[in-house]
Amino acid sequence: MKDNDWSNVVGMPDDQDRKQLRLIIDIYERTHPGEIARVVAWERLQEQENGFGGADPFLVKNKQSDLRKVLAMPPDLVGAIKEGFPSLFKDRKHFAWFVRNFPQFRVADKY
Repeated sequence: MKDNDWSNVVGMPDDQDRKQLRLIIDIYERTHPGEIARVVAWERLQEQENGFGGADPFLVKNKQSDLRKVLAMPPDLVGAIKEGFPSLFKDRKHFAWFVRNFPQFRVADKY
């Protein structure tokens, strides 16, 4: 097992996790109205201005490493999510699950 493969240890997130994450996001949105949309819009604009948003809907920056910007979130929201879900941004499978289930944070058109 890889050191960063949390999905084998704690399992994949499920519907209950999705509900809890939605609650965290909803509370954040109520206390910081419009901030999530502003952060995502700003990151999309930055990617387009840097020339990465043109023809590539995946926003791949480096073909050798497939490095790319996938999502954008306010730092305080990331911290709140990490408190309850520490593996969400560490484990590749958990991260992919999050990106699929919460597309409002995507910067790239495709994942």
